Amino acid sequence: MKRLYVYIFTLFGLTFSACKQEGFQKADQNPSDYDKLVQIADLVYLYEQNNEKQFAKSLYIEGTVNGTDRSSIHIQDNSDFAVRVFVPNPSAFAVGELVRIAVGEERLEVENSHFVLRDPGEVTVVGNGFITASQVTLDDLSANISRFTSKVVSLSELDFAEKEDRDGLTTYLIEQEITSGLKFWVTIPEELEYDMPMSISSAKGYITYESGNVYLNVRDVDDIQEIYVEPTMMEKVLQNSSLVKTVVQSTEREIAPGVKMAEIAYMNNDTDPAKQLVSCTVFEVDLNNPKVKLEPGNPNDAAPPYNVIQTLAVMAGHKNTTYAGTDWRVLAAITGDFYVTASSPTTYILNGPLVKNGQILKSDFYNTTDQFFGIKKDNKGFVVGGRTEFDVEKNNLEQAVGGRIILRDGAFVSVPAAREPRPSIGYTTRNKVYLFVGNGRYTSISNGFSPDEMAEFLKALGCEGAVYMNGGGATVGVLEDPNNGAYNVFSVSHASNLNHNPSIASSWMIVTDRE
Repeated sequence: MKRLYVYIFTLFGLTFSACKQEGFQKADQNPSDYDKLVQIADLVYLYEQNNEKQFAKSLYIEGTVNGTDRSSIHIQDNSDFAVRVFVPNPSAFAVGELVRIAVGEERLEVENSHFVLRDPGEVTVVGNGFITASQVTLDDLSANISRFTSKVVSLSELDFAEKEDRDGLTTYLIEQEITSGLKFWVTIPEELEYDMPMSISSAKGYITYESGNVYLNVRDVDDIQEIYVEPTMMEKVLQNSSLVKTVVQSTEREIAPGVKMAEIAYMNNDTDPAKQLVSCTVFEVDLNNPKVKLEPGNPNDAAPPYNVIQTLAVMAGHKNTTYAGTDWRVLAAITGDFYVTASSPTTYILNGPLVKNGQILKSDFYNTTDQFFGIKKDNKGFVVGGRTEFDVEKNNLEQAVGGRIILRDGAFVSVPAAREPRPSIGYTTRNKVYLFVGNGRYTSISNGFSPDEMAEFLKALGCEGAVYMNGGGATVGVLEDPNNGAYNVFSVSHASNLNHNPSIASSWMIVTDRE
């Protein structure tokens, strides 16, 4: 896993270095003394400044092919703009290919709400691109159709009023409640030989517009979801946040009934390029599933105060001992509450409260800034709060561990802080909990996360409330090895030691059926 991050980053870095060009200087609109890679947004800027002036001969763009029609290809780059490019042989290009287009001595035009390159220079396939679909509504399209033309979008929960065949396409008219003066269609190429139901969960494709008609053009049968399919965690973050500049790695798998694990790496939008690579591991725990639960973990699985602290693997082993002879086991665990160290004798004091299986083991708070994350009894919800909320809810809590709030009632609670390895935990209104472990300090793997970035990440996953917990060098996560039952560290929180395994005083543990 860790070696994979390094390998991916190395490849990404080499690619980036090979493609990097001097930044586009808008004050000098037509530099002509060197070849220059610009973005579609730069072409739009030049168009807005003077739509009659040709681009400098040295300029070119690169973008991913979103779709093709009889006379053109539709391409998009990472500047949030897309363009329709007329070419003599559109069928020679495939969806998803990365193309390089010489735009020198050409002008951008606007036709039917599309940005258009009508007579580009050489158009060359240079590799594979990356397509991200924006989740939109009919209201979004009605408000500003030119914002979406040639881009790939996804529309959800569609019902169709009629169906007709024309010009090699099967077209479906979307039923709509809005009165925008526009008609919305989904088009399916006849060669796909696909008879779409008159109600679907979602459709994805690139947008075109003509004479009051908006077309979502499907490229493949896989662009249609007849039944709801849960997006991956990475897809949710892409759809619901502005965190991700480029995806470096994303894998997700179910590791036990009710538990999914995602390993994610991406380039963020930090203004310092040296700090843009970040990576994390995220668990989705569905507490609607009776075969999974969450519990606090502590040294020797005992009540506080503590005269020792322990590695997370040792802590998980003690928890497992309490489940000897049962069907339960600890699957994974992450760092929990902050703690302070007192002397004479040495004692480790949790900052926040601790409730374990309905028993209140600690009810005081060390500082006014200390708060907690709690799971209510009988699956009746969750609570994040401080002393006041704990006093109100403590007898209704099944589990609680300290932390500091970054999301409350769906709203961000800003905590300005530097990038560090950090753990956090958040809940959704659908009785799901996300346990997040952000890597850091090992810069070829991850530059760490701020609390605010974790909050945006968890909100993108659907969380309403969340806290972050003891971070920095105390950040750690372990996962059970299915072959021998050992707990292996998957996190990275040390500048030189990939196997950093700190001793801590608190954790959250995912406990599952041994099935």
